[in-house]
Order: sequence, then C-alpha cells, then structure tokens
Amino acid sequence: ISSWQMEQTRWSLEKGISLEQSNALAGSKLDVGDFNILRSYVEAGISVEQINELNQGFLTTLELIAKGNEMLELNKKVLAEPDKRNEQITLDLENEDPELIENEEPIPDLKVGQLVYYDHEAYTVRREASLNPITKKYDLWLSPVEEKNIKVPIVSFENEAELFEKIQIEKPNFMIGDEVLYKEKAWTITGFDSMGDLKTVPVKDHEEFFGGFITGSEVVVYRKETDLDAILKLMHEDELETKDEPSSDSNPVASNYRLPADGFQENLTP
Repeated sequence: ISSWQMEQTRWSLEKGISLEQSNALAGSKLDVGDFNILRSYVEAGISVEQINELNQGFLTTLELIAKGNEMLELNKKVLAEPDKRNEQITLDLENEDPELIENEEPIPDLKVGQLVYYDHEAYTVRREASLNPITKKYDLWLSPVEEKNIKVPIVSFENEAELFEKIQIEKPNFMIGDEVLYKEKAWTITGFDSMGDLKTVPVKDHEEFFGGFITGSEVVVYRKETDLDAILKLMHEDELETKDEPSSDSNPVASNYRLPADGFQENLTP
C-alpha cells in the first residue's frame, strides 16, 4: 500500500467518508491543488454522482469551485424540502395496489421527536417511516441532535429486523466525540467504520503541535463491541481534567516554602 493510499484511508476514516465516496474520489484525474478542493466538497457532503462529475479534470479551478458551491446549495435545498417529497410519496401510496398494502409488514412504532442512535451519533425521528414506492422499502428520516453534526440521514429498511440492525434505541457504549482512555492517554473518538468483519474507530490525540495544526491520531481495530470495551475506557470530566493538567515533574511548584509569619509582621511594624 502506497503512502498516498494510507493517507487517503486515514482521512476517510477521520472524516466519516463512506467507502463509495472514497472510491469515487480515488478515481480523480485532478492535479494536487484541485484534488484538495474536491476533498473539501466531499467533506461537506456531496454525493458519489457529484464527485464523479467534478473529478474528470475538464474544469478549471474557478469552474470547479463554482460548480462545487452550486452542488452544495442544491443539496441544502433538497434537505430543506423533505415534506414536499414525502407528500408525493404519500400520493403515490394512495394509488398503490391494495393487495400489496395488505401484505406489508407492520411499520416499527417510532414517533416524531423520539431519540435514536445511528452510526454512534444521536438523532431524533424527523418523520415517521413511510413506504417509498420507488425502492419498495421504508424510509425513516432523522435529524441530528448535535449542532456540529450536519448529516441528515434517511435510513432505508425492509422490515423491523433490518431497521434495528442500523439504528438503536439504547445509547451505545461509545459515541462519536466521546473522550476515552487509550494507551494511558486521553483521546477523542472521531468516527466509526466497518470493512467486512473488521470494525475501526479513529481516535485523535489531545496533544497538539505547531499551535494545534498537527495532532496525533490512530485507528483502533476490533470485531465485536465487547472487544472495544476491553480496549477503550470511557472517561469522565474529572478524569479528563486530571489527564489534561501538566505533570508536577515538568512544571514544579514550590508549594512547601512558607514565609515566617512573625518575622514578616515585625518588619512591617513602624
């Protein structure tokens, strides 16, 4: 594996880029400068089709930026109008064959506003699950709880079993953004990913170099959630403060020195 491939894999894991997006980006024909611009748009959430459209190398740098900004604005409009799409889906369902509707499995009882967990992040149900007449699957719209999370996922599923393989009602042991103890140091979980039977968790070190421009990071590999429990330890606020405080050996404080109170008072007496 080349150093470029290793760096690309590390970046994808840290930024939460999907395998499909990463593969589309790997086929880019852009030079280094334009490639970095394209990566910034991938981080912002452009789709695989949009990546393929931008990475052919036919656009100048200014055209690439203009086209990328146009795609981001289009994506924002699509996310801002879920109700119109669902109204059309509802209309299509009204015209669907009654026999097909009778054979449908019951939809899981998830209410609007209910808290759920998806990909180790907290979401609320934005709209109750409804059948998509195009895919013939159910779609469940979610809204992120954290302001920093800009993803608005639509979870597609055929039945209740598949849905609860993708989302959880109970909070997972570890979440993105959690502070954990790993190799006797404090780290921050930046994502979760899976590649076949193996699962990975990128973690970011709290140590900073060059004014915060460079931080250490590692990828923790595991197979089962129980394995992760044995590797990482969730830290509490009091533990974080202790870990972040400088060592007494590196910054000694003369705490055992005391002024003689009597002599000090005599010197101040006129």
